Amino acid sequence: MENWEIFVFGANAKGEYIGGAALTAKEKFGAIEGQIGLNGQSYGFITLNEKMERLSDDEIKKETDKLIKSANENTSRIFLLTKVGCGIAGYDEEKVKTFFKRQDIPANIIVPKSWEYLY
Repeated sequence: MENWEIFVFGANAKGEYIGGAALTAKEKFGAIEGQIGLNGQSYGFITLNEKMERLSDDEIKKETDKLIKSANENTSRIFLLTKVGCGIAGYDEEKVKTFFKRQDIPANIIVPKSWEYLY
């Protein structure tokens, strides 16, 4: 990845990066255990709470809002969104897509290729 690119991955609220894209973020892109949000070349998007339970739709919307805010505050960086929540967290991909089908998604958030039809 280029130094201006950010790897956006699904995280748990404790910031334990032990598997899936979270482990990749820790090993390759500077994610720091116990920290959520922007770290190094990574952004931890919470999909599981501290009890390792899926977040509610309202909570996922709030996480989406936080990502949008971070992207708007870091316009020189490109946020490469993975299919957050669709792996270990077990969300249905079609459901997750709906959280990103918004008019206010900034141009510096790049969705997975299979989601591009949303725009």
